[in-house]
Amino acid sequence: TPGLWAICSPALMCPPPLALACSCNQHARRCRFNSELFRLSGGRSGGVCERCRHHTAGRHCHYCQPGFWRDPNLVRTCQCHPIGATGGTCNQTSGQCSCKLGVTGLTCSRCGPGYHLQRYCQQDYGECWGERGPWLSR
Repeated sequence: TPGLWAICSPALMCPPPLALACSCNQHARRCRFNSELFRLSGGRSGGVCERCRHHTAGRHCHYCQPGFWRDPNLVRTCQCHPIGATGGTCNQTSGQCSCKLGVTGLTCSRCGPGYHLQRYCQQDYGECWGERGPWLSR
């Protein structure tokens, strides 16, 4: 049965109490049994979800893939600013991007206190300037 794994041998019919749900958080339709995980958990859990969907990952599809974060209802894409953020990944629960020096905001799209925005004439990107100059080098 999809979403279930069995403790007993595949050659035997499993009585209902021995067939347990995998706990894939509704992000996978299939799972497999891993006897080593079952042994290490003291006989409590051995299910491993397969082909997690909705940009999730992990044994129980309980993590977000890199570049995504989970709000209470669904997995969302990180919206990190391509110039203000240090990369494209964000905090798995809050969506907060890692900002460069002088930059602030959830997506790293605003200058922090003591910095102001300068615009290029030829590009639609800005630099945050502080007392030591720009934080961004082209």
